[in-house]
Amino acid sequence: PSVHTTNITTTEGKPLRAEPGLQDDP
Repeated sequence: PSVHTTNITTTEGKPLRAEPGLQDDP
């Protein structure tokens, strides 16, 4: 499973943005 996904909130409360190379699923 991809760790970095769009519209997903991290444990720090910061929204994850789609980063090139880190996103496995489109």
